Amino acid sequence: MPYDAVEFQAARHLGRTSDVVAYYSFAYNNEVAGNTGIVVNQYPSSTGNYDLRILSGTGVNAAAAQAATTALTTGNKLNLSNSNASTSGYGVRFTDSSFLFSFEKVDKADGVLFGSLKRIVTPYLGTDYISSRGFNIGVNSRNRLFFQSIGNDGDKIITSDLELANRNVCSVSIAGSELTFARYDFGGNYFESQSFFVDSRFLRNNEAADTVYLGTSDNYYKGGRTFSGYLKEFAVISGAYNPSTLKNIASGFLGSLSVTPAVYTTGYEITGYTVGALYATGVTGYNVSITGNLAIPKSGIHKTYGVTTSVTSIQEGESYVRGTLLNAMGDYSLEKVGALLVSGGYSTTGDDAFSTRGLTTGLVSVTGYTHSISYSTPDTENLALYSITPLTGAMTQYPTGIGRVPLTRQVITQISPPITGLSIPVSVSSPYQFNYLYYKGER
Repeated sequence: MPYDAVEFQAARHLGRTSDVVAYYSFAYNNEVAGNTGIVVNQYPSSTGNYDLRILSGTGVNAAAAQAATTALTTGNKLNLSNSNASTSGYGVRFTDSSFLFSFEKVDKADGVLFGSLKRIVTPYLGTDYISSRGFNIGVNSRNRLFFQSIGNDGDKIITSDLELANRNVCSVSIAGSELTFARYDFGGNYFESQSFFVDSRFLRNNEAADTVYLGTSDNYYKGGRTFSGYLKEFAVISGAYNPSTLKNIASGFLGSLSVTPAVYTTGYEITGYTVGALYATGVTGYNVSITGNLAIPKSGIHKTYGVTTSVTSIQEGESYVRGTLLNAMGDYSLEKVGALLVSGGYSTTGDDAFSTRGLTTGLVSVTGYTHSISYSTPDTENLALYSITPLTGAMTQYPTGIGRVPLTRQVITQISPPITGLSIPVSVSSPYQFNYLYYKGER
């Protein structure tokens, strides 16, 4: 996680950040020096020393070394299966220090997570006297943390009984002759710890030429890359702190900061009075604002006339309406006429001198007309609707006398301070929870 979370927790629970000697997060600050990849010792450490050399992050030039280092830190973690790392251990007080680290082990083989153990043989009068500086911290094949140093009777191995998960956040602190292991479960918000006695005479501080390694040690039964897995974050703190304090700092490995700004109110207070004109109060003007729109037609409703025709048959002699369309505007004329056959439509009524000719009873095909009217709605336009609000205040054009006029100043009051907190999402913490069945099933 970003180093600002570690800084926040260190300042909050240690009272200062200057005790953070070294802090490595492999998501940031990869550089190159001498064609070898470097992970910079970053804030909140302010020592300016202890940059971490990625021993396999090398190349024929700076670009090749940078590419190799980037490959070894893919996923924001250092692949200790493929590369060790080293830095100076000079100045680190091994008998009064705390170490925080998050890691993932990928197989059952034992290995050193970090180590600085130096075996010193001093011959005197035919006898070799053994002494040492530093120590190793690793994980054995039972997936438990171990501490390795050297005592009067040779190598000294102390193994913790704390069960580890697939991924772990742990600490090791040494206060004189007391060694404390701790393992943190941020999902369940608790920790387990275990303390042992160690011979502090063999934990002398490193000298200038001594080196602290990640993933290996100068004194271990096997050399080279001993640890199979990944180191995600690593911190060295000056001083032996209790597991509860170290848990709070280590939560910055997984957590993210959230900040709630302070809340303020603004008001005014009277600071005194002066003599001045007094004015009547009343309406000093108006505020006009648009509150909406009204759609209205641009003109009235349009009426359109028309005449439609239809052909039908009626009895000769009956009447019907005949229409004539006068123009394209729909003007027309109508007249009522009778239906007559064009020819052969008459017959006599008798043979005597007084007989007449009359209409036959045949059908006549005629064209009738029907008058129609249609309506259409014209286009509309929007007219703005306005609201008029009177403005009130002192009517300076109408003084009413002389009197005391209060003097005021603006007062800003904080009613809630800024709140900074740390949150760890379940998706981040769950891979670091205990998982006994997995490891017991693998053993």
